[in-house]
Amino acid sequence: MNIPSPVTSPSTETLLPVKGQATTQNLKIANSNEHKENPYTARNPNINDRNITGFCIVFAFFVGGLITSIIIASKIVSIGVFVLPASVFIWALTYPCSDIVAEVYGRKYANKLVLGGFIAYVVMLFVLMEAIAMTPAPFWTHQEAFETVLKTTPRVMIAILISYLITQFFDVHMFSYLRQKTKGKYLWLRNNISTMCSQTLGNTIFLSIAFLGVFPMDKWIHLFVANLVARYCLAWVDTTIVYSAVHALYKFYPELRRSYK
Repeated sequence: MNIPSPVTSPSTETLLPVKGQATTQNLKIANSNEHKENPYTARNPNINDRNITGFCIVFAFFVGGLITSIIIASKIVSIGVFVLPASVFIWALTYPCSDIVAEVYGRKYANKLVLGGFIAYVVMLFVLMEAIAMTPAPFWTHQEAFETVLKTTPRVMIAILISYLITQFFDVHMFSYLRQKTKGKYLWLRNNISTMCSQTLGNTIFLSIAFLGVFPMDKWIHLFVANLVARYCLAWVDTTIVYSAVHALYKFYPELRRSYK
């Protein structure tokens, strides 16, 4: 008499993937989703542990520029007929960093750059507030000078943070949009248009929140025009920076160069 063998069911181990490991099916799904992204704005698929160093270097320059702009913002400089805060120069030169990252590493990494800079910005502002509020030593007589240089009013602080978030993310979006429309060509055009649009938006938001109603309207308009002219001039200058940095990254990490077909 033949006794039918019991039907065996696959063990749980054969049905469930080992924790920490991706199944072949999941990898295929991930790859197919990645290919569906627009190649001109998607994350660079060739990023690895070696060439991510380039992103870290650009990120360091970006955050360094943001932090420096806070420290030197209280100094007002005169250039010809224009009166400007000293921070306008280093602030304007942070925009090429996001364009460089968007060009080489992709839009997602450019957004990470902006978000990381915002966190550093917030930490720096609160650390400065804490340092100013701390009781100085009896023999240290520079508290007033320290506050004069580093203290930021709540209104200006809010203006800085709102202006930063809106304009930097807008710059990444505009640059990526133009990259898609130009099919990855005309880097100089994309850089200048996105930067000038972002600078105009940032100048309007910051000066409106920080100083509209504080200064007489004629002084406010003069400050607005002077800032805008300086930012536009720097936008043309930073084209050289963008081209040089992109060329250097492709030279040291040739695998990051993407071909679009």
